[in-house]
Amino acid sequence: MAIATTAASAQEVPQRVEDVAFRLGVIGGYTRNTHDTRASVFTGGQECGGFNNGSGNGYVAGIVGEFPLVGTWLDLSALASFAERGGEFGDVTTAALPILDPNTNQYTELHRRHMYSAGLRAFIAELGVRVTPVASLPFYLRATTAIALPIGPTFEQREEILSPSGVLYPETNTVERDVASGTIVNTQQYAAVAGAIGYDIAIGQRLTIAPEVSYYFPLGDVTTTYRWRIATMQAAISAKWSFGGQVFEPIVEAPPPPPPVPPTPPDSRLAPLNKLALTQTIVTETFPILPYIFFDEGSPVLSPRYVQISGDARSTFSENLLPRRSLEAYYHLLNIVGRRLEENPLAKITLKGTADGREEKVPGAANNLARARAQVVKDYLVRSWDINPARIDVVTSDRPTHPSNPQYVEGVQENRRVEIASNGDDVLRPILHSRFNEYTSTPTTAEFATGATGPIDAWSMKVIAGSDAVWEQEGIGAPPERLKWQLDDAAIERVGRSIGTADSLRCVITLTPKSGEPVVRETAMPATKILQPYEVSRLSLIVFDFDRADINMQNRRMVSSFVAGSIATSSTASI
Repeated sequence: MAIATTAASAQEVPQRVEDVAFRLGVIGGYTRNTHDTRASVFTGGQECGGFNNGSGNGYVAGIVGEFPLVGTWLDLSALASFAERGGEFGDVTTAALPILDPNTNQYTELHRRHMYSAGLRAFIAELGVRVTPVASLPFYLRATTAIALPIGPTFEQREEILSPSGVLYPETNTVERDVASGTIVNTQQYAAVAGAIGYDIAIGQRLTIAPEVSYYFPLGDVTTTYRWRIATMQAAISAKWSFGGQVFEPIVEAPPPPPPVPPTPPDSRLAPLNKLALTQTIVTETFPILPYIFFDEGSPVLSPRYVQISGDARSTFSENLLPRRSLEAYYHLLNIVGRRLEENPLAKITLKGTADGREEKVPGAANNLARARAQVVKDYLVRSWDINPARIDVVTSDRPTHPSNPQYVEGVQENRRVEIASNGDDVLRPILHSRFNEYTSTPTTAEFATGATGPIDAWSMKVIAGSDAVWEQEGIGAPPERLKWQLDDAAIERVGRSIGTADSLRCVITLTPKSGEPVVRETAMPATKILQPYEVSRLSLIVFDFDRADINMQNRRMVSSFVAGSIATSSTASI
């Protein structure tokens, strides 16, 4: 720092001169992007194939600032740029789908090549240091930390039929088609570290031209969905102008500002745009039991999707508490059979373990695997339900008596199972949910109009039926002008249990200002409930063996019992 003074005839007028030299300029160049990705070809997972790593070219343009820290050899360096980071992922070839070959008139696998192109631009902010080791040799090294914010990410995915020849896509009448395009979802800002080497070329006293080469090493992924990292090699040139040696007049302190005016508390409005009309129906529902326990490939271990309980907890198990959905109730099959064997001491069951015909190639190994599967089911019933082992027979077969179609993955999976048979219908009788209330809603989507003024930091909203908060949502900043509540079955049932025939739901919105106390507004949404004058009896599922159209004897007796007990002369039936 240098201090200079001048003398006047009346008084000294001090001036302050600071050597605050800094360089400010623009930068632009070419980028080569390398993509390290695990993006899947089809939505749902890598089992269908994944794209290989790819690459792409682009450009970069931005501004650069350098601020001296120690002499001429250490500067603080800051950059803000706009860069292209897109590219083409490596092509992937998939084959699995069966298709009729028009050349041989036989089924073969459809081979396809998948291509993926990503258009990705990013705003990049960097901060770090620049080192000039030798003042007489103006080459420099720069190390920075970078944060990249994706802007307008788009993609385009195409595929091409490779074989068999002569097969075309019907929508294009060619071997190529566009699969999808649009915005890449779930992108996020990601960090990188960068290193650069460059050389300053002086053009006049203040202007400097500097060619440089840099490399960006990614520390994070572009998306939150799968691995996607972008490394970039960049060749650029910058033009910088040096500022410094400015003369400053004496600083006159300004008077203190007046005290801040207290902020106006936010105001809001909330109005439901429709009303709910619920219908209550008394339903008796019968779920036939699927007497199969399925296993993973090559495994004799019970899948965790089947609900298992300890012996101490079996006293709390009740069929009346089972879910009223077929699949959810099916996962309680082991405990249903255990409870019914406990209640019927004369009942016996036979467990037939099977394999899918592909799991084991060694002679006898498939039969051993099938027996192990049946034995693990038996062990569970004996251990958790204290069933006498003599009441449970174990038999095996390399394949089921009526196997599912092995040409499909699902068919192979279904053949890995244990089949349960009983000496009577009681153990495998259907699950019966008797006279429960079922609710439907019109509409199934409720909308709210909202509005807010003032500096709002966050908001939250909830809908209350009776004392039960049946829906909640929150956000940052001001609430949107429209809020939508999609009512699922659970929410409809909670509302139906809580309201009367002519009632309302409490709708409460809370605004949290940047300073001050939260502001709460409440309004009512009309809600009605109608009780149907009839009852519904429903038989939800009839199971057929693979490639069979006849109903087995047990299902015949079940259907006959259902018809006799549920259908009267005034009833209406639908199948």
